[in-house]
Amino acid sequence: MASVRLASTMEISSTASKATRTDTVVAPMAGNTGLIYTQTATTSSALIVQTTTFGYCMIKNLDATNYVEWGPDDGGTIRVLGRIQPGEFVMAKLNQATRMQTNTGTALCEIVSLDR
Repeated sequence: MASVRLASTMEISSTASKATRTDTVVAPMAGNTGLIYTQTATTSSALIVQTTTFGYCMIKNLDATNYVEWGPDDGGTIRVLGRIQPGEFVMAKLNQATRMQTNTGTALCEIVSLDR
């Protein structure tokens, strides 16, 4: 059986204190393959992920200077949930039949997304 493993660590440091949180999730995956692909986000909404079952999605902004907005498809229009700055990423577990979109505010950006 195939599986998806997600691991994350968040560390917050300042001169006064430091806090760290690490978590790992391992979930079974239907089938034997996941999808990892790179595409270009544009200044108009672009569909990046469409799940048929519950699934995980990771979106990373590979651009050096521009941000990428991301969120669910709402009748062909993106409903922005967040903004991914250059080099940043987000991970989310999506409900069945979720359609995710991205767009950029100013220029083309390459993004990497993974879903199962």
